[in-house]
Formats: sequence, C-alpha cells, structure tokens
Amino acid sequence: MKNKKPILILIVIVMLMQLVMVPLVNADTSDYRILEAQNYKIRNNYQLINTGDHEAFSVKATVLVGAVSDSPYQQNISYNVTPWPKYTYVDSSGNIYAEIIIDKIKSGETKTITVEKEVINSGISYSDNIYELDADYTEFQEDSNNGQYFEAGDKVETTAPEISAKAADFDTSKTLVELMRDIYDFVNTYITYDLDPRYANKGALSAIQTARGVCDEYATLFTAIGRALNLPARVVTGYWLNDDEPLRDGVWNDISTNAHAWAEFYLPEVGWIPVEPTFIYTVNGVRTPSHDYFANLKSDEVHLLHGYPQNKLKSDISINYSYYKSTNVEIKFGQQAVMPVDSFSNSYAFTDIGSNWAKDYINELYNQGILFAKQPGLYKPADNITRAEFAAYLVNTLKLDPKTSGITFKDVKDSSDYAAFIKTAAAHNLILGDPQGYFKPNDPITRQDAATIMSRAIEVLDIDHAVLLEPEFADVNQVSTYAEKAVKLIYSMQIMTGKPGNVFEPKSFTTRAEASKILDNFIDAAE
Repeated sequence: MKNKKPILILIVIVMLMQLVMVPLVNADTSDYRILEAQNYKIRNNYQLINTGDHEAFSVKATVLVGAVSDSPYQQNISYNVTPWPKYTYVDSSGNIYAEIIIDKIKSGETKTITVEKEVINSGISYSDNIYELDADYTEFQEDSNNGQYFEAGDKVETTAPEISAKAADFDTSKTLVELMRDIYDFVNTYITYDLDPRYANKGALSAIQTARGVCDEYATLFTAIGRALNLPARVVTGYWLNDDEPLRDGVWNDISTNAHAWAEFYLPEVGWIPVEPTFIYTVNGVRTPSHDYFANLKSDEVHLLHGYPQNKLKSDISINYSYYKSTNVEIKFGQQAVMPVDSFSNSYAFTDIGSNWAKDYINELYNQGILFAKQPGLYKPADNITRAEFAAYLVNTLKLDPKTSGITFKDVKDSSDYAAFIKTAAAHNLILGDPQGYFKPNDPITRQDAATIMSRAIEVLDIDHAVLLEPEFADVNQVSTYAEKAVKLIYSMQIMTGKPGNVFEPKSFTTRAEASKILDNFIDAAE
C-alpha cells in the first residue's frame, strides 16, 4: 500500500504573468508618470532532490509562479515553466499557481523546475492631484474579491488591540492620501531595521509590540493600520534592486539576496499606489520620513513584483509524493537571476496555435494563468472543450479560490486533476451535475450550454447589462427554450456573437479555441 508524504517549504519564486487589462507600464496618466520603463527576463530554478534510499512516485509540486499584476509600474508579458504544468489556477488575490507532475524521482536523483518570464518594469511618480481626491469605495467593494483588502490576514493582524489603538491616533478627517502618508511616516520612523530572527518576518503585531523587524514588518504594519481604518491596502513581495549593484545587460545577474516586501493602497479612479516604508532617511542624525518613497518608486531602485500574499498563502511551494518504502524529497534553491534586455521574443506559448484564428485570445489567457495545455506544449484549439476543462478555465477567470471540499459527484474522484475546479464551479452554480449525481467531466459542451454557463458567471459577478437584444441568427429558432434568455444575454453583452454565416449553432459543441474567445469577451464585458 502506498503512503502519502506532504512537504511544505517556504521559498521565494518570481514568475510574472501577462494581463492585458492592466494599465500599460509605459502609459502616463493625469495622476502619475511612468519613469524609465525597462524590459527584464527573470529566471528561477528549483531542485527537487530525493535524499532518501528509495524511489518517490507521482511527485506533485504546487508552485506559486507569480501574480496577475494590476500594479501600474509593472506589465507582465509572458512566462514559461519546465516541465510543463498539468494545470494552473488563479486565487482571489491574482496569485497564479502551477501544478507540476513528475512521475518518479530515484534515490539520489535531482529534478529541476525552471521558471522564466518576461516583464516590463518602471519607476512611477504620482502628482499632487491625488491628495485632493475623495475615496468612495462603494464600487470597489461590490467585487467580493476585494473584501480581503479590508480584513485581517496572515501577519496582518488588523483587529489586534495594539494595532486598533494605534489606528485611533490618526486624524481621519484628512483625505485618503494624506491619511496614508501619515501612516507611512509613523511606520517608517517607528520601526528599527533589525535582522534578528526574534523580530524579522514576524508581521504587523510583532512590529507594533517590538518596534523592530525587516521589510516584512514595515509592509505588514502599514497594511494592518490602513485596514484598521477601513482603507484597502496590501503587501507586495518581489525584489528590490538598486544602483549600488548595477545590473549588467545581456547576462544573468544573481538576485537571490534581494528578496523584498513593500505595500500598496487603493485609491478609486487611480488604482493601486505603491509605498516603500523600509527606506531609512536621516537629517542631522534624526530619523525623518522621505516622501520620495511614498506614492513613488524610483527608476534606479527597481521593484520587481512577484506576488500579493493573502490570508491562505503560507508557502510558495508544496510537494506531495507516494512511496512504497519510506524516502525523502527536499527542495533546494537554484538560480534566481534577472537580465535586462532590449526586446522580447514575442513567440506564442503553444506550438499548435500559430495559424489558428484564436491564437491571440489563447496566448493572452494563458499568460494570465487562466488557460493551460491539453498536452505538454499543445493547446489543441480544434478539440471540443470538456465540462471539466471549461469549469477550470471559468473558475480561473473569476479568480475563485478552488475548493477541496463541498459538493461531490459520483464520477469525480477527489484525487482527479479537475476535482477542485469542479467543486468550485458547482458551489457557485456555474456548472451543475445531473439529477443522478453525475458531473460527466469528459463530456463536451454545446454552444447553448456555454451561453447558459456564462450567463450564470454574469450573475456571480453581478455585472450590469444592457436591455436584452433579440439575436438575428438565421438558426435562432433552434435554441432550446431553457437557453433562450442566456443566449439573448450573452449576445447583448457581446460575449458570444455567432459564427460565420450569421448562425449560432446552439447544439454544436464548443471548441477550445471558441472557449478562449468567449472567456476573453467575458473579461472585457466585466470591466
């Protein structure tokens, strides 16, 4: 009988994904200026080493590969993971994880996971206009995923009495940005930078109690006080690279010692604004806050973003494996490096989509962590999408944290690759099973059923929509009664607009290529 052995090990992985919906990093607005945008390639190697005497089987590595960036100073272009992930998923904070399956690691053998990505990163400087803006979070809070930015979280102990008491000291009659600057001033001058493990990486409560810590304490305390005042804030993790150690162009530069954390707060109509509270500045020997690091990031002090730690984020990698005789698999850091480059490869993620009409939809959603390969390196755009695959892609699109418990189906084992996606989709009434308790995960989906599912997704996000239009498809009379309203809705919102020849083909199966366009159109409609 096989045994299961889980290992959780905290490591830092930087892998950044493309998101078309975020502001372009080289686009100025009336609220901020982008400073010296630069192209970067980032590489991380991680080694799985079997240090035991026996073979490990069915090794599954769950890797935090980055985040869908909605921070205006970074645009994520593309990524590549070797070996190919079995699937990817996106959590409610936008963190993207890859599930990698390795069949076997022999005793003494090492398997390497390599992550490479391309990003555009810049400095950013905000105008004084933001100090006058009001903060109405009504619309922001309509998105259920945004509730986490007001709540206590891991190492962000917002409700702790000490933090609540400190939050009460601030003048809440000021504008949001003025108030956040006051919090920044306090945190920046209150904490003494201290690498002692008694204080380092302990979080906001430790920081307020001891006034000591590292970047983690500066970032979490700023975030915790902001949230205690009901102002949305979050911690950001990545790397801080400065001019003291200039990067060399065209070669890999080691950044393994540059891991860093900073913070951001949200201002309606402007977006997420970065704060770097760790910078120490003195005037005549007296600690003084430097506002060059509030609502500003200098272009010569690069902040490469990789993730947004949230409540459930305890580890950046976990592995599970089976064995017949007890053995041990350890994780070891390999190369962590960055290379400034002039341009990117602009290649497609999959080798079989270059001539397909949906290649751009597929590539964009892959780089957001939404879609994944059918087979290593292949998307199979002409294949009919299965109910399990569509459930996974839709759950990722909606950033619903996958559930491992809850609704069960007779034909979906808890150990199956799609089980968590299926449970999550069913829990939100997106894709349901039949009355006999079967989900039929490998069955294809008709186009009218895809329309019905997408209409439910619109309800999940509570998206406003226009008056329903009557589709003028030549075959509109072939739409089944149960799907008529859904087809009108998704047609009116331009999510599914028909096929060549002015037909909808309601009972035809949905291809994987068509699914990519449907989901991309849905994202546009949700904005």
